[in-house]
Amino acid sequence: MGDNLWSILGFVICLFSCLLIILAFSTPYWIEPENRAAIIQTQLEKLGLWEICFAGYSDNRDSFGRTYNGCWWIFSREYDAIRKYILKGWFATTQALATLALILSLSCVLFGILLLLKCLPKMGQRYSALFVCLANYLNFILLAVGLIYFGTHADTDRSWLKHPNLRKLSWSFYVATIGGILAILSAMCYTVYWMKIRKGGERSTAYRARELHTYRADRYYR
Repeated sequence: MGDNLWSILGFVICLFSCLLIILAFSTPYWIEPENRAAIIQTQLEKLGLWEICFAGYSDNRDSFGRTYNGCWWIFSREYDAIRKYILKGWFATTQALATLALILSLSCVLFGILLLLKCLPKMGQRYSALFVCLANYLNFILLAVGLIYFGTHADTDRSWLKHPNLRKLSWSFYVATIGGILAILSAMCYTVYWMKIRKGGERSTAYRARELHTYRADRYYR
């Protein structure tokens, strides 16, 4: 029962982490103006990894001289003229790291379900637990790097959007942060679970029988 407890605890935390990462990944609240009055100066309503909402935004680097209003997918044709000014290297890096973190998080949930159902052979159970453990650690690293990279550039890069001093990190950013923290907590639970089933496997009768068979085979061939 003790082994299962760590597996259940790790899965529950991993599931919450995955849900938070999905929420942060899909919502446009990574950046917002500091207040309602700042919307007029920044010409920005809200911004996420994949969606940007402008409020009369204009850019002198836009050769068409357009004014942008409303919410659009960042890769929509509406932003063709200014996309290269929006998709800075650090922004694209954060998108890539968040995408990898989401894929890993979904994989962890899938393998976590298989571990709970115990539908894998004993060796598969051990390797799956190790995968979920390492994937959650990697998930935390990816999110940490992406969030630090985003947080240190979003409100300081003056070549990105107007008036960085009037922008602030919003709740989607902090939801992703909590998701990363939960990922490493889940990894710790699965580390304990993997160590327990690994230790238990080495003490099992089947393991001893295989060890004895290998020893006898070595002696015979000598």
